[in-house]
Amino acid sequence: AADTTRTLVCSSLVGSAAALALSRFRGGLSTDESMASWLEGVKGVTEGVMIMVLAWSVGSMSNELCIGAWVAEAIGSTIPPSLLPPASLFVSGFVSLATGSSWGAMVLLFPIVIPLAALDGG
Repeated sequence: AADTTRTLVCSSLVGSAAALALSRFRGGLSTDESMASWLEGVKGVTEGVMIMVLAWSVGSMSNELCIGAWVAEAIGSTIPPSLLPPASLFVSGFVSLATGSSWGAMVLLFPIVIPLAALDGG
């Protein structure tokens, strides 16, 4: 997780520096206008970043607690293998709507659904 965080931070800084330089030298914006635009962009992505950070946290916690293995053991034999894909779709759609992030839904559900699929042989 540390390498992912480092990569995201570095790429954000490089992208921000490039955008500021291009807007300043090619776009004809002043430094103040460039910084104001950058701050507006940061405000726009802050909510999404917070959702992803929380989803990563919950995903890490579910991995540490082995929730996927527990769910697979608890309900794995009660769900027919043919119903696992539509059930996963329904639950991931609900989680996506609830959190506002399809990536967050995948971070939360993959550790649970993959052991269920492996239990069913698939």
